[in-house]
Amino acid sequence: MAIAASPYEDTRILVLMYHAFDRGKEPLTVDGWQFERQLLWLRDNGIAIVPTSALAMFLRKEKPLPKRAAVITIDDGDKSVHAVAWPILKKLEVPFTLALPTKLMNENKKHRMLTWDQVREMVDSGLCEVASHGHEHKSIVHFSNEQAVRQLETSRDILEKETGQRPIAFVYPLGAFDARTSALVEKVGYSMAFKASGAPIGMDCCDPYALPRMGIVHQDTVWSLGWYFSPSFLGRMTRLPRGR
Repeated sequence: MAIAASPYEDTRILVLMYHAFDRGKEPLTVDGWQFERQLLWLRDNGIAIVPTSALAMFLRKEKPLPKRAAVITIDDGDKSVHAVAWPILKKLEVPFTLALPTKLMNENKKHRMLTWDQVREMVDSGLCEVASHGHEHKSIVHFSNEQAVRQLETSRDILEKETGQRPIAFVYPLGAFDARTSALVEKVGYSMAFKASGAPIGMDCCDPYALPRMGIVHQDTVWSLGWYFSPSFLGRMTRLPRGR
């Protein structure tokens, strides 16, 4: 059942950041059964799961969202995304975004990465959007302007070539950015960029090139989501200047 949109000023969105699935007790892995429980919890508690493109439209005041919404992002292109998370996302018809480091995807050392065929399968379903996670998955803060632009453009162009989808979002590798590099992300033509530190998003709260995400890690459960979507946590929305 569709959830009605709310006035722009009433909406709070949490961007949830995942990495890998069913890889034991590694800090950045989430068990598949736990992932499914979390997605069902969001649905059962009236939280709309929307794609990154819908968040971009909301921030431009082109389309309102429900009062509480979540965006699912998955970083790094680990092969467990296709093996574990994808069947769950497909079954529940949940939109999501893959943040992919293109050089690592192309090299696919030790076969730990998704293949481009697997990415295309997910994109072709209509549920999956792609975002750039850099080309070399290195902090762009340490690159010169010319080198950083090359990373930004190369990853974008490879993603468009391989998937047919031009990414609108950049995900800072290692979460590292500053005012200089976020300005370059904007200059290259991305519509938005995500950092790694977490907070709610609301209208006029955040620099669109420093959007927060909530990391979901191995020990997180549906009780963690209950706290993140509670009035107390959603009331923590902050207004931060660029580069902070």
